[in-house]
Amino acid sequence: MNAAKKMLDAARILGAENALIIPGMLTEDDDYEQSYCLVQERLATLCDYAPEINVAVENVWDGMLYSPLEVKRFVDETGKKNRGIYFDIANARRAGESSNSIAKTTGCLWTISTRLPICWMGMLIIPR
Repeated sequence: MNAAKKMLDAARILGAENALIIPGMLTEDDDYEQSYCLVQERLATLCDYAPEINVAVENVWDGMLYSPLEVKRFVDETGKKNRGIYFDIANARRAGESSNSIAKTTGCLWTISTRLPICWMGMLIIPR
């Protein structure tokens, strides 16, 4: 929590509008429901700590929040306005999600990240 608050303090100083938070890391010994509630509570606390900064959660390969619907529910349940989703297409594909995953996050999605080549109008675009 202290590191996340320091990051939000730095975001304030730099005039950043958004900050990316990784929701947590689960191991086989962790209880999913307990961890989910704890991380959600901490997200709400961070949103209150820096109400002028949009706090985004990313769907990383960490053992929790794989499904776009689960990520959306997770951020919606905080009840905070300055929370959202940084959606990484590569992470969703790795978890077996379909190409319509983005549509499932309507109303919460702020940023989409891709490290995969994109085909647009017959051209291959490779993100840096």
